[in-house]
Amino acid sequence: MTNFKLTFFPPIIEHQLIDWVEHHRMVGVDKMVIYNFTKDNPAMEDHLRHYQKLGIVDVLQWKIPKGRYY
Repeated sequence: MTNFKLTFFPPIIEHQLIDWVEHHRMVGVDKMVIYNFTKDNPAMEDHLRHYQKLGIVDVLQWKIPKGRYY
């Protein structure tokens, strides 16, 4: 059985993403969906691609109107 975590993920620092994903893996979450609305952050994109290749994370690009986070 797969545990599923659906998450809306605001822009954060890269190491926070790693900590967040790894924490959820340790508590038994097998799959996460991240709504990504960050842009121009190559390091964040690299981390997300890494987790996508492992099959842990699905990333959905989410466009937020200019000047708004939510």
